[in-house]
Order: sequence, then C-alpha cells, then structure tokens
Amino acid sequence: MPPLGQAMYVSKLDERMKGEKMRYADIVANAIGPETYPELSTELKFVKCENGNDFPVLLCLQRQARPIRNYGVYTKQNCPLCKLIRDGCTYGNVVSGMEWLPAKWPIKQYHGICYPRNHRAGILNADIISLGRSVDKARDAVACINFRNSAASVPNHLHAQLHDFTLPGAPGHPAFPLLSYEQRWIKKGNTLALADLPDYPAFAFLVMGSWEMLGHWLTTYLTASNMLPHNFAVAPDGKMYVIPRRMEKAPSQENKYGASEMLGLITPVTREGYNNIDSGTVVAEALSLCGMQNTSEQMGIMEHAIWAIEYLEAAVSM
Repeated sequence: MPPLGQAMYVSKLDERMKGEKMRYADIVANAIGPETYPELSTELKFVKCENGNDFPVLLCLQRQARPIRNYGVYTKQNCPLCKLIRDGCTYGNVVSGMEWLPAKWPIKQYHGICYPRNHRAGILNADIISLGRSVDKARDAVACINFRNSAASVPNHLHAQLHDFTLPGAPGHPAFPLLSYEQRWIKKGNTLALADLPDYPAFAFLVMGSWEMLGHWLTTYLTASNMLPHNFAVAPDGKMYVIPRRMEKAPSQENKYGASEMLGLITPVTREGYNNIDSGTVVAEALSLCGMQNTSEQMGIMEHAIWAIEYLEAAVSM
C-alpha cells in the first residue's frame, strides 16, 4: 500500500526496554503467590521467512487437551467468565479495574486472561486505560484483544489475554515479532500518531498516544469501520497495534489465528500441527490469508483510522 503521507522509519524496539528487569511475572507472583501459578511444559522452534525474520512456533503440552468448538451466545447467567468471578477464581490485583486469572488453555508461562466484572461485549475507553497502565507498569507485557470473528472464544464477554515478552528457552528473542517490525509513519498529529508496518505478512498498523486518547480513538474508529473483525494489542509506551481481519483460520492450519498468532507467535494446539509447520513461508501465508488482503479495503481502513485521529484532535483543540 502506498504511503498516505511522508514516510519515515523508526527503530524496531525501544532501546530502553533492553536490559530492564522483566516485571510481569513479579506482578503475577505478588498478586497470587509465587507457588500458585502452574509450571508449563513447552517446546519451541523458529522458522525463517524469506525476508530473514524468524517466527517462533510454540507447543504448550498443557494446551493439547483444549477442545475445539464453536462457542455459543452467552448471557451473564451462563457466561463461563462471569461464573469464574462468582466462584471466586479471579484476582482483582493484577490489572487495575479488571479481573484476572491464569489461562485454562495456556500458550506460554504467565499467560493470563483479564476482563471486566460486568458482562458486556463492547470495549470502553476505561478498558484501554486499565490495560495500557498495566503493561506500562510491567514494561515487558502485551495485552491482546480478540473481537468477534477474529478467533474470540467468548465474544459476548470482552476479554484480553496478557503475555510477557519472554520465550521459554530463548531469552532475548521477541515472543511477538510484529512488535519488532519497522514502522513507517503515515500521520503525526498533536496527540496521536499513525504508522503502518509494510514488511509484515499481515496488514497491520500502529497508533500511538496517551491511553485516554487511544481509548477514544479505538471506540471512534470501530464505529467508523462498522465494527469489522479485528485484533488489537496494547503494548507499553502508548502503543496500540491494530490488525483488521478477513478470516479466523487459514486453510492449511489446524488452529484459529487469534491475536497472539497474528502478532507472530504461532501456537498450534496439537503436536501434529506443531510438526507440520516447518517453514516461515507457511506462517507468512497464513498471516496474510487471515488478515485483510484487498488493497482498496486496506486503504478504506486507513482512511477510517486517519479520520478518527483528525476528529479527536479537532475536538481537543476546540
């Protein structure tokens, strides 16, 4: 897609992130007790794409028992996430303003699920602020959000999945490659900035600003884009990655591609699926197929993203 404005590249990762103490695991341990979180058995391999970038492929042995099913429509009376709150299985001191618990079908160590106490499918400005402040506090965590038709398991109750940046047995290697790809600035406003990631296999872009402004931007953008399927990722320092979706499952893959996979951490459910992924080309094709491929649709999405920035900045300046 041609740039909509002057192109400028920035560094792949914030230098100040390097060498800092990893803290998400500490936050979890302090909240629920160091012996409470289960130990996971994982296997990891890397597959290389033609552009030289590696994608991690991770098999968590505890996840192999996950049932593959289509989730129904839930009310607060029969919602499994609401039931966990009623049963006292969640923790309110990991993510401010949200309930948190270890993932039942984990992808990697310290994989957590967090969600609001009230049963709702929609996302609010307050949710983005809570998630953003939490990843800022941890410095080494990302919050992934799946919306309906983007591999969301319980679409009637908004939830996010939290991960740290570590990979078992591969210290220093990025767990989520999308966060490391070079950005090309499309628009810079007074309070928000927009960049795309032209080299990533899936169509994705990045919006930066304060968490309050990003919360307003997201709800405005979703309305403008007519609530298309999306994945979002909230990363430290006011970064929101946006991945418009075309489908949940690539034909050659056994598992649905949720936000974690669209960020580049490929997590098959079974050993057969893990063994079948033997090249980066397979991963790149799956990411491209699950993302939005049509160039005109991509341009329309970027127009919505830019309009939401301009609309909000005009409101702020009044």
